[in-house]
Amino acid sequence: MVVVEGNGLPIGLSVDSAQPHELTLAERTLQTISVPRRRGRLRTRPQALVADKAYDSADFRRRLRRQADDSHL
Repeated sequence: MVVVEGNGLPIGLSVDSAQPHELTLAERTLQTISVPRRRGRLRTRPQALVADKAYDSADFRRRLRRQADDSHL
């Protein structure tokens, strides 16, 4: 799986077998996001996320919210 920014440049990547559930793979891939900035730490959370309709589920949204809440700690 690949995460790309608005212009199509890859900013996250995960390679795995097809065995794990896609939501698990998506979570792992989102954790690889790394965007350099002019100053400060790398950016690791997207401002917005656009995904295939297959990811439009309450479970995936809940997992994303949990991940965002955990990153504030």
